[in-house]
Amino acid sequence: MTDLMTSLMVIFVLLLVTKLNNQASSVERAVDYVVKAMEAKPQLFRNGEQIKKEADVIVLIVPDELMSFPQAYADQGGAKLTDAGKAYLNDRIPVLSSVICDEKVREKVETVIVEGHSDTTGAGRQQNLELSQQRSMAVVSQSLTVLQNNETLATCFLELLSATGRGDSHPLDPQNPNSPLNRRVEFRIRVKSGILDEGGNTAPPGVPAR
Repeated sequence: MTDLMTSLMVIFVLLLVTKLNNQASSVERAVDYVVKAMEAKPQLFRNGEQIKKEADVIVLIVPDELMSFPQAYADQGGAKLTDAGKAYLNDRIPVLSSVICDEKVREKVETVIVEGHSDTTGAGRQQNLELSQQRSMAVVSQSLTVLQNNETLATCFLELLSATGRGDSHPLDPQNPNSPLNRRVEFRIRVKSGILDEGGNTAPPGVPAR
């Protein structure tokens, strides 16, 4: 009886490991698919924007000088987008939303989180957290304003979009807490697992599979 229970336990563990490995592989393929779809739009990366992969999340990092805010404390209006920041979103959001809301990409995307970050300059950690939250909300609001004349894209993006702030707790340049690199907004695109296009092809439409 003991040998039988041991054998069943081994089989269970092997099946569990196989399932987890398949899920991880599926997530990786879904991430690669969405990344290729984004990279097929070079206008998303023409001014120093960066893209990186974090497990099931694709991070589009937008430097502060592009997603422009006045450098001020939260209670002094530092969360309001400048005209340059609005112009950036007016140019990029139609492109980004058209990629994300493409039928083959949309079925792989769970959420799009606009995440605000600050440096350590300011009145304190709590104020920086509030400032980053306000900035992320300003980006979401402007993004939806940009899409207001395209009901299809606006509806799709609104379903996926949310905003959050991380304050100064996740610097890109931890050796220099006041670095401008740490003042940024990230679009964090989380993918679903277990979904591929027909035939298991991980290349987006118009991009040859490798």
